Amino acid sequence: MSISYGVKEVLILAPIMGLLLVGVAIALQSGLQGEGGQQVKRCLASNFSQLLLRLAGYGIALLAMQRFIGVRMELPW
Repeated sequence: MSISYGVKEVLILAPIMGLLLVGVAIALQSGLQGEGGQQVKRCLASNFSQLLLRLAGYGIALLAMQRFIGVRMELPW
């Protein structure tokens, strides 16, 4: 029974993680032009930091919304 539960989790999380990875790849390449060396690295760093801040904000908003409606998040350990 626990094996089927693990398979179910993988089947649910795999497409979600795949879409997130595709989104990250697209977001990191956003705004890059040609080969500028230092400028390309700076743009990649800027895109990555914006992406991390956006994901953190979404996570905080989701947790706040769940807490507001009464769903308490519990750690499994």
